[in-house]
Amino acid sequence: MWIRIASATTFVLSSPAVAGWQYTNWGMSPEQVVAASKGKASSGSGEPGDRVSDSPLEVGAVGTHSSGKWQFRTVFYFDGGKLSYIKATLQNGEKGCGSLWADMKSVYGKPFSEDHDAIMGTAIWQDSTKNNRVALLEIGDLCAIDYKPLKSADNQAL
Repeated sequence: MWIRIASATTFVLSSPAVAGWQYTNWGMSPEQVVAASKGKASSGSGEPGDRVSDSPLEVGAVGTHSSGKWQFRTVFYFDGGKLSYIKATLQNGEKGCGSLWADMKSVYGKPFSEDHDAIMGTAIWQDSTKNNRVALLEIGDLCAIDYKPLKSADNQAL
């Protein structure tokens, strides 16, 4: 009996609908995100520019993330108290995305879509193994990576 429950729990926790980014899972509460971060995120409503107007999303935690030479400020957004969106903004004093484009392509492969013009550039990947829609956004000197679930916690395609 216990083995079946443990197996079912493992399946649910590893299913694509639950996967997320780094130490998070989609649907976590702000408290769970902060606890899972092991000091990399803290509870808070972020800065005024972090809020998404005309949206049910609320900032519930902010933090930092390092990956190789890249340093990011992270903002965790919640809908109804459940993690549903993460924004990682490049820090390092970098202007624009520079070589981050190449690093993202080496991790995720060819983007699902990509667009560049004189004002901005975007690339979008679908990472089905982690249930993530990953978007790299470059607007002037700003460079950010957005993470959203491909499927909701109830396993519905978005």
